[in-house]
Amino acid sequence: GVPPMPKSASAPASGQQVSAAGWGEYGRETGPSLTLNGADFWTTSGMDGTVDAAYCDLDPSEATAGGVFCFGGPVPASACAGDSGGPVVGRATPSTSDGPLVAYGLVSYGPVDCGVSTVDSKAQAVGAHSFWISTMVERIKSPPAPPPGHTTGLVDPSSGRWFLFDDVGIATASFFYGDPGDYPFM
Repeated sequence: GVPPMPKSASAPASGQQVSAAGWGEYGRETGPSLTLNGADFWTTSGMDGTVDAAYCDLDPSEATAGGVFCFGGPVPASACAGDSGGPVVGRATPSTSDGPLVAYGLVSYGPVDCGVSTVDSKAQAVGAHSFWISTMVERIKSPPAPPPGHTTGLVDPSSGRWFLFDDVGIATASFFYGDPGDYPFM
């Protein structure tokens, strides 16, 4: 089953073991994986602004509740192109080796040379957004009647920025998702 969402602005502690999974490529130009892959990592930043500069290139101001955290550490693996949006999970009680798993984040971006880089992958922390995510999940389970018109989404692949437009063509939202150079696949 799917791990529960953290119910507060919780995020993994710096130095906590986490796991990530995805369908990304193994290395440059190998294409997406045909099987789901996963690996164990260590977090190298904390939501309190701590950053292990040996692995994590985040500015401490980015490592705050609701922000981004680094995962990787001294392991020969990383998230790769195509892993964006995949789960980053860990134990609810970081000091234990068993117990319930929680979803701490979603893979956001990583090093260009995946698997061999000395720079860690990044994840968007989800704990501070759990209310909104739960609301969206409920909408999917029991969707409201669709409003008139439609929404169109476009992406600028050079920046990874998405734009949503209403049925009149007016931009209603924009956000970043994935790595610059990624192309959507539906």
